[in-house]
Parts: sequence; structure tokens; C-alpha cells
Amino acid sequence: GHVDDIRLCLSCNQECVGRMGLNRWLGCIENPHAGRESIAIEPKPAAKQKVAIVGAGPGGLQTAIAAARAGHDVTVYEKNSDAGGQVRLAASVPNRAEFGDMIRNQLAEAKRLGVVIVFDHEVDLAFLQSQPIDHVVVATGASPVRPWFVPSDLPIGVADVRDVLTGDAAPAGRVVVFDELGFHQATSVAELLADRGCAVEVITPGMVVGQDLGVTLDMEQWMIRAGAKGIVQTTDTLVTGVDGAKLQLMQHTTGASSEREVDWLVLSMQQAPADSLYFACREAGLHVERVGDAVAPRRAHAAVIDGQRVGSQLGQPKNGYC
Repeated sequence: GHVDDIRLCLSCNQECVGRMGLNRWLGCIENPHAGRESIAIEPKPAAKQKVAIVGAGPGGLQTAIAAARAGHDVTVYEKNSDAGGQVRLAASVPNRAEFGDMIRNQLAEAKRLGVVIVFDHEVDLAFLQSQPIDHVVVATGASPVRPWFVPSDLPIGVADVRDVLTGDAAPAGRVVVFDELGFHQATSVAELLADRGCAVEVITPGMVVGQDLGVTLDMEQWMIRAGAKGIVQTTDTLVTGVDGAKLQLMQHTTGASSEREVDWLVLSMQQAPADSLYFACREAGLHVERVGDAVAPRRAHAAVIDGQRVGSQLGQPKNGYC
């Protein structure tokens, strides 16, 4: 009768069996103590403090969990109506739905620890200054950035993979997904668009599309599905510019140039930290830290470790984590 209290495995392989196959240490995307058993569990603070965390993604929620375990009074503010950030978006793709259990598990643990989560609440500096808060933790994630090679005025559609998952962009026709990250972002969205009837090609500067899927043992299944759905894969190739409806490409091992006429360009590229609130808080003299993508974009397991370190050290002497 306590199924919701059980932290279920996500079958993501991001910190466990895939890493072991590369002779790396064993970890767990959900349990930041796994593989780090020699590191002390959260120290108890000298006194309970009021902590405000802005952002309920995996980094923000883990910060809340660690801080609450350490005895602090924690409130999380989330501008959306749901928790999870980019994990929630990733789980909206059918073959990655199980990944969403990560946030379900974090929310269940936060509830057990008495963490208060306020949804649909956009936080600014004025609000934080008006509250009786001892510490602020900014976990506001990252935002897509249009790369230098894409002009602002084009006859084709241009979108980030996040825009596709949120529904802010609906690519159709001939679509190129440019995969610079080499992980599930490009491959998942490519499958989603192929299922919607788009003619999809994934172009990557790497030797393999979704190269890091090999670490999580997902590569073989991706290749099978991509072949069945008619997704074209082009490797060792850079997008160097966009001229009208044509992408200008360069095969970087040979230097050969080519063009591709498309209706949409979907970008799976590095994002920029959404850190304006953090710097505003610093300038105002608040006790503020930041975690996860708000420091620098990273994968979910790294955001969880980050949140654990910062949350467990709030109220403690500075030691390099905060």
C-alpha cells in the first residue's frame, strides 16, 4: 500500500550499467549518495533557517530535499504549473515516459519532508526581498540560444528541440535536426517529428548520431527505430550557414561543402544559463547560491548531485560547494 513511497528505477542507465561498461564508478541518477558512500551525509545546521528555492526542476527539487533533511524550512517556487523542468519535457516523448518518474519520486520525497512547493509563481528580486528568507537558491535552468550561423530573418522555420516538446513550434515537411549534444534530445525529437509525418534528417558533427546513447545502451534500439521510420542520419557534418531555405553544410573530415533545402531547422545545441535572478540577488546582498543549469547546462544526474551538495551545505561554513 505504499507504492508512491518507493523510488522506482528509471531504466535510464545514465549513471549505472552503462558507466560500468566503461570501467567508471557506479552511481544513480536519483540517489546522489550511490557511489559516494565515503562522503558524509548531510550535517545538521546550527539553527533552522528559511530557504527559498526558485525552480522545481531536478536540481531545485534535490536542493530542497537535501536542505529539508538538514532541518531547514524550505519553500520552492515554480513559475509553471508542473514540476520537472526539462525532465518533464523529455518524459513527454512516448519512449521516454518512464524518465518522468524521476520527478514523481522527488516530489514524493519532498512532500514527506515537509517541503512547500508553490506553482504558477514567477519570482523576482522584489518578492524575495519582501520575504523573511535566510538563503535563496536559484535553480532557474537554462534557455535556448540561436547560434551564430542562423540569421534572424529566414523563410524557413527555426526552433530549439524544447520548442517542439512544449508545442511552441510545430515543424512540418522537410526537417533537419542538428545534433550537437549527442544525446536523447535530438534523437527523441527526430522520432517524434517522423511520427508526425515529417521527412527527418539528423545531422551531427559527431561520428555517430546520438553518440552518447552508446553509454546508456540505447544506441541499438535507436538505430532500429530510426531505420523503420525513415530517419536519415548524416555524420561528421557541420551546419556553417543558412541561405534562404538552404542549409550550408561542410563535411569536416574532408572539407567538402554541400547544401540541403529544408522547411524547418530544429536545433539540439548547448543552452545559456538563466542566471539573471542569481546575479540580481548577489548585487542586492542576499545569501544566494545557484544549482544545475543556472550555473552551466548539464544533464539531470549532474543537476541532482549539484542540488545535493548545495542543499546539504546551507548554513554551513563555505567549503567550495556553495
